[in-house]
Amino acid sequence: MLHLQLEIFCCLWCTLLSLVLILLLLVTNLCGLT
Repeated sequence: MLHLQLEIFCCLWCTLLSLVLILLLLVTNLCGLT
C-alpha cells in the first residue's frame, strides 16, 4: 500500500516538474522574442 502511494506521489512530482520546465522554456522564449 505504501509503495503504491509512493509511486503515485512520484508520478505527480514528475508531472509537476515537467510543467515547471515547460513554463520556464515558454518564459525564456517570450523574453527572447521581445
